[in-house]
Amino acid sequence: MANFNLDGSGSNIGAFLSSDQAEVNLVAFLTHYNLSPADPNMVCGHVLGLTKIYEFLKNIEDYNADNPNAPVDAVRIYQARSEQIVQGRLQEVDDIFLMPILSTGEDLYPVYPPKTSSTGTTIGSTNNILGNSRPCPNICN
Repeated sequence: MANFNLDGSGSNIGAFLSSDQAEVNLVAFLTHYNLSPADPNMVCGHVLGLTKIYEFLKNIEDYNADNPNAPVDAVRIYQARSEQIVQGRLQEVDDIFLMPILSTGEDLYPVYPPKTSSTGTTIGSTNNILGNSRPCPNICN
């Protein structure tokens, strides 16, 4: 991946949105992909628990303490598919995972482009990649 540190610090990427702007952005996404909130299989959001998010951030904090010359200073969110129990049965669902990004702009664990074995199992470390979100709104129960 290319270095995204346009201002020299990935930690400054992002902005807080008002609820009005978030709604405008969500409607633009739904419209662009011709998605209907009435579709029972529609996914436009993902839930991750705060306990897991805190643990993810603590792991990054610990990593940075041990690696001050190559710290993590951002998080990339990848879109993915995973198998999960949804509505009582195993299903393949849209998912996301959070990847720590080094100050160089590289993934902490190289997953893109994907490297898979002949069985399709991803090779490599997954020590601090947070995934298996609950896809929402319509299939998150």
